[in-house]
Amino acid sequence: MSFRTKALGAVCMACIAASGYVFSQRSLDNLNEVHPHLQKLSECALEKTPTDFVVVDGWRSDEEHARNVANGVSWTKRSRHQDGMAIDVAAYVNGKITYDTSYYVGIAGAFYFCSEKLDIPIVHGGEWRVKDYMHIELDRKVYQ
Repeated sequence: MSFRTKALGAVCMACIAASGYVFSQRSLDNLNEVHPHLQKLSECALEKTPTDFVVVDGWRSDEEHARNVANGVSWTKRSRHQDGMAIDVAAYVNGKITYDTSYYVGIAGAFYFCSEKLDIPIVHGGEWRVKDYMHIELDRKVYQ
């Protein structure tokens, strides 16, 4: 079973009713820096997610990306963040950020559900060989 199929299955109950979560100012500030389709997709996903999340990163400058590569945070020469085409989200559970990957399946499911609903193709880092469960980007086949 693919990661996308597992993620969509995890969010099915959330598809029925809105989550009641709202974005923090940090999330709003990070979303203001990215492509409008990512903003719309994130708003939809927050309504559908079984787990609250924070948008911890949006657009990155070339300098910030270079620091991330130097610190081992990123391994690509060019990041979709540098073009405003990607965000990183973190699960927010019991009042704090958690990196427990079990929460990210449902969050990804909400993004996949909204991707299909809004016809905004995405790629989730959970599908990659080297997993990055926090990463959501607009599909580069459609968004250059």
